[in-house]
Amino acid sequence: GIGCQPHDLMEHESDRVGTDWAYLSDLVEVNPRTPSPTDGETVSFIAMADVSESGVIASMELREGCSGYTPFAIGDVLVAKITPCFENGKGAHVRDLPTRYGLGSTEFHVLRPRSTTSDRYLYHLTRTSRFRLQGEGLMSGSAGQRRVPTEFFGRYTVRVPPLGEQRRIAEILDTLDETIQATERVITKLIVVARATQDRLVSSASGRSVTLASIAALSGGHGFPEDEQGRQSGPLPFYKVSDMNSIGNEKFLDKANNYVQPETAERNGWRVLPPGAVVFAKVGAALLSNRRRILRVRSIIDNNMMAAVPRQVVSTDWLYRWLQTVDFARFVQVGALPSVNQGLVGGLRLDLPTLCEQERQADVLDAHDSRINAEIAQLAKYKRIRAGLATDLLSGRVRTVAA
Repeated sequence: GIGCQPHDLMEHESDRVGTDWAYLSDLVEVNPRTPSPTDGETVSFIAMADVSESGVIASMELREGCSGYTPFAIGDVLVAKITPCFENGKGAHVRDLPTRYGLGSTEFHVLRPRSTTSDRYLYHLTRTSRFRLQGEGLMSGSAGQRRVPTEFFGRYTVRVPPLGEQRRIAEILDTLDETIQATERVITKLIVVARATQDRLVSSASGRSVTLASIAALSGGHGFPEDEQGRQSGPLPFYKVSDMNSIGNEKFLDKANNYVQPETAERNGWRVLPPGAVVFAKVGAALLSNRRRILRVRSIIDNNMMAAVPRQVVSTDWLYRWLQTVDFARFVQVGALPSVNQGLVGGLRLDLPTLCEQERQADVLDAHDSRINAEIAQLAKYKRIRAGLATDLLSGRVRTVAA
């Protein structure tokens, strides 16, 4: 399990009296230039893309050392300095390297803990929302190129408990992080299994050969007038392709940024789609991400999306699953704005099983989704617990006691 036993943590406001606070720069060397590799020496190289927003080094490569990059060593903490990487949490603790030294992106700040500072305690200090928000407030530079200045670390105050307490705090937060990362790995595996099961069931379905257009009515969307943006409210969601960018294992498209009145739709000639229509992007990044969604209520879609309205011979759930197996990027018609060709999509052939078999397959896949969604909910719970406990421990509101 996660968390701590009651005797591990004690909360007393009196414990905060006399607690030492200091500037972060008093605890660390900021951007130390030594030690650094010699030219031609094999080093571990970490680019910004190698560091995750959850504070993990996802990958690194070996290359010959040269000048012009940011040097670091084992025990250092990397913090992204440029927007939006800093705000998104890009950073990591260098705990292991296959080489003596490392080099990284010039967009990293390097924090090297002094002898009185636990490197893991330092790492957890840089993972807090307080650290990110205050650093963001001191960013300088032009739009898109704003950076956290080195001076920030000389102005950011942190609590400095004794080294033993620092290590106990780090151990508690490390335990939570390990639980979070283990849950993330479970979710990744479950998604892989679910996709493989879906591909196997749908591709092996036996039945009569049909075209997509014969079992579903295909429909494009409509342009949303700029003068209507944010002005109207009503019962009809008007989904834009950007509304497809929700994160997680969502099956349904629920929340729109624009809602309109029925008379507005009629006046503009907008087609209102029925509940159960399966929608997908036909241009842009949402097309490449292969997202599909089902409409819960009568809705309108924009002209960057396409809908498949199932006829009586096919269930919405099965059509949704089958459409998830189709790579629509293969049907893009090149032009000023590359877009999926509706005629080609309508001509796609598939083997349509009976409605009974469609429902059986959908039930199997829904069970996979339920397991994934349960793990996603558990992950969100762990993250909330970790965020609250980190705030309490690092601020001194909750104190640890030696075993």
